[in-house]
Amino acid sequence: MGNMFNTATAFDQDIGSWATSSVTNMALMFKAATAFNQDISSWTISSVANIANMFKDATAFNQALCWELSAGTNDYNMFANSDGSLATGCTDAPTDAPTDAPSDPPTDAPSDAPTDAPTDAPTDSPTDAPTDAPTDAPSDAPTDSPTDAPSDAPTDAPTDSPTDAPTDSPTDAPTDAPSDAPTDSPTDAPTAPTDAPTDAPTDVDGVNSAMSAHISTAVSMAAALLAVALR
Repeated sequence: MGNMFNTATAFDQDIGSWATSSVTNMALMFKAATAFNQDISSWTISSVANIANMFKDATAFNQALCWELSAGTNDYNMFANSDGSLATGCTDAPTDAPTDAPSDPPTDAPSDAPTDAPTDAPTDSPTDAPTDAPTDAPSDAPTDSPTDAPSDAPTDAPTDSPTDAPTDSPTDAPTDAPSDAPTDSPTDAPTAPTDAPTDAPTDVDGVNSAMSAHISTAVSMAAALLAVALR
């Protein structure tokens, strides 16, 4: 990799993920690469023997690289005329593979996969699909269409007393008893005679006796008047 980006004055790409464990020569790699300023601390340099002038005249480079050079590595003028350096105490450098545990602070972006369990708080916006279980309370608004099953409880009871006004139309069947008051006007049709006689016969003998008595009285009075007139 020696001289790879020598005098590449416009190069400033992120190449921190490169696999370099087998590289032995990085001399003059970024010499006079005046725009380069990327952190490449994650590179493995355990096999590098020559790293001389690697960042010489790389005037934009100011990274403190967490590298531990092997004994005997040629690092002559490695950072000559640049602000780069080798950091000390880099035992906490990141591993090549991610750890099993999450980082101490949360990341700014959500993870690619959902969590194993639901969160304790609701989401900021409703989901497109309903939940698997019904809610504990009914909704505040009616549904768009009636349900297929009746409600669990009956509606409110009817009123305790009838209304004061008649219904808009007559009922299909007559009432069991006549009304307490007569109607305001006679009916349109006369009643028909009954098919049966009255419950008790008329007292004919009593009527005949009364009439005979009246006739006898009248005859007696007429005879008396006639006798007076003949004297």
